Amino acid sequence: MINPIYKFYLRLGKAGAETPVNPIYKDDVTLDYEKEASSRFFRAKLNGKFTFLRADYDLIMGAQFDTIYMLVVKISYDLGRSWYNYWEGKFMRTDCTIDPTDKSIKIGRASCRERVYGE
Repeated sequence: MINPIYKFYLRLGKAGAETPVNPIYKDDVTLDYEKEASSRFFRAKLNGKFTFLRADYDLIMGAQFDTIYMLVVKISYDLGRSWYNYWEGKFMRTDCTIDPTDKSIKIGRASCRERVYGE
């Protein structure tokens, strides 16, 4: 079996164009489904930490402060010939740890919130 390949994109707002980004992350990133408290649906949560550097930092910091950033993860099982949406989540600048000296932005485990999957 071939290991999957992932691509990451950042969309500024819900209707913005997808811009390729290259976050740094460890191999402990997982996609977990959790039942929402006192509800009858599950959320897919991407658990892991992501760090955006330089050009990605400039993209995030160049947008307005109240921008909702959509992180899109795509996956390929055939060495990049076809790509499928794997996960889509959102975060805001207030969810991040920003270091202007290193031009880095870190997004923690609880920061990414994504679409809801029904019953």
